[in-house]
Amino acid sequence: MSRRCESLFNPSIKAAIIAMPTISIAAFFADQGSVEFDRIMHQSEYQEAKILEEYRNWNKLSLSDKCFTVLNDNKYPIIVSAWAASLYGSWVFVNRDKIMDTAQKAVQAR
Repeated sequence: MSRRCESLFNPSIKAAIIAMPTISIAAFFADQGSVEFDRIMHQSEYQEAKILEEYRNWNKLSLSDKCFTVLNDNKYPIIVSAWAASLYGSWVFVNRDKIMDTAQKAVQAR
């Protein structure tokens, strides 16, 4: 019994384990986008005028103001993404060590 769970699942099950969450998340966000689009397209004239005014104001902004606005609106996703990327990068760096076991590598990577 030297082989440790090597063939626990056949390849089709492994593919389904990867594909199903991806497809489910994509379908959820596609539906959310559709609902948001319908909400924007079928609203009152006041809301349409308000959105049109926001669009005009957005077009008046300079490129640097647009960049600062987008960065400010998405600061938490940017911070979390940078944190996750740094964790991944440190894991890749530490994972090259063949002497440490997985638990030691996880402690070093964080």
